[in-house]
Amino acid sequence: MRLSLLLIAIGVILLITGGIVAVLEALLSSSGASISAGGCIIVFFIPLCFGVGEHHDVLLLVSMVIGAVITLLLLWGIIQASRSRNPTSSPP
Repeated sequence: MRLSLLLIAIGVILLITGGIVAVLEALLSSSGASISAGGCIIVFFIPLCFGVGEHHDVLLLVSMVIGAVITLLLLWGIIQASRSRNPTSSPP
């Protein structure tokens, strides 16, 4: 299995698991429960991060760190791909 397909599968599994956990927590907890969420959307190498709920500040920080890491990995991949297409010729 290619690495890209594996990473997509892991991402989908994590999304579904997170949704199930959030729904179960809301259903099984007492009436004073609160749900916090955070996320990051990357548009043209610019991470747009958000956080809502009681612990929004921590979730926002975590989302920003993850968004920055993903952005750096994307840029690194693009640099590696351009280097493999245009290898520099070494002197004989």
